Amino acid sequence: MLASTSFGQYRGVAKFREHERNVHEHLRRLDTLDFDVLTQKKWNQLKESHAGNIVVH
Repeated sequence: MLASTSFGQYRGVAKFREHERNVHEHLRRLDTLDFDVLTQKKWNQLKESHAGNIVVH
């Protein structure tokens, strides 16, 4: 088992793989929202991809 990874706060391969799965899930969700909100113009879903303090023009 690795004592530390280049990510600092993650220790071991299992933690790294868990982090990697989370990243892939977030990217999948972002890709879906990008397609639905921007391409399909489902503006009611905009709040799912942008925090309340983000201004969209």
